[in-house]
Amino acid sequence: MGRIIFISPFKKTEITGGIKTTYNHAALLHELGFDATVFQPDGPPPWLSPRFRTLNSRALEVTEQDILVLPETLNGVVAQIAQTPTPARKVMFCQNQFYLFSLNITAEQYTKLGFTHVVVPSRVCKHALESVQKLPNVSVIPPFIDPEFSSRKKIMRIATAPGKYGGCAGVLAHAPLLRNMLGLKYPHLRAVPWDFVENLPAGEVVKIFGRAAIFLSLSKMEALGLTTLEAMASGCIVVGYRGIGGFEYATRRNGFWFSPEQLDEVVDALARVIEELGRDNARLRAVQKAAIATAAQFNRQETKRALGSFYGSLVAVRRRRPMPRSR
Repeated sequence: MGRIIFISPFKKTEITGGIKTTYNHAALLHELGFDATVFQPDGPPPWLSPRFRTLNSRALEVTEQDILVLPETLNGVVAQIAQTPTPARKVMFCQNQFYLFSLNITAEQYTKLGFTHVVVPSRVCKHALESVQKLPNVSVIPPFIDPEFSSRKKIMRIATAPGKYGGCAGVLAHAPLLRNMLGLKYPHLRAVPWDFVENLPAGEVVKIFGRAAIFLSLSKMEALGLTTLEAMASGCIVVGYRGIGGFEYATRRNGFWFSPEQLDEVVDALARVIEELGRDNARLRAVQKAAIATAAQFNRQETKRALGSFYGSLVAVRRRRPMPRSR
């Protein structure tokens, strides 16, 4: 059996959900008996669990039995590896369809680069790639929410990930903008504390989500919205943008969802939730319960099953040998 080599040539200090998911995939495949490694020359990220360190590889030597898994960000070292002829099979791990569309590469060009399959985290992403680029062999491997994200003793705080929706044309990014709007429209709520989650180790995010009563979702152009799901698993009442990836999980029962144009409506919803939480509202308890149940669908067992099915089929195909011709 060959190796499954995930290409992750990023600085070990860089913190992204994509890097975390890559190491999770490699770890689960290792548990399933596959020889899986992560090629990250800078070394394993120190912000990840120490258990991932043994999966790291700083050398890249491949054989025809190997499978290379490259991220969709085909630039820099990733582009060099993608364009280099190799006997190994190439799989693209696309965690955001819009990165892929930005490259303006056709399905035929991907085939010429040697890619035979595409892995995505959601049905939303799969549909987009098949509809826009007509890519074949697109398979969904959903991510899982780390069990550490769980509901704890809540306090009145609003957590959000400001990097999800930046500023434009001199206007503040949406996180500080909505905080200002809340304080201006509802002055009595100005003192509610906020936590901006940005470039933090996973353990710190777990603590913030665990204690925050509310999560302001700023999801936009994503394939899924893993951060929002982590907040839901943590028992946060979610208010904010559904985002494109939110079609995968957002309902009127598990959160208060809006479009990015509805800033005033989001502020009103934040105010209502803050005030109702202070009265131990039964409706909000139902929303919290539904959110936790939704996030629970993204579990380790399902991700492991999907990984084993997908890569198991590729290894089986690679093992096949043509039948000798009869003389």
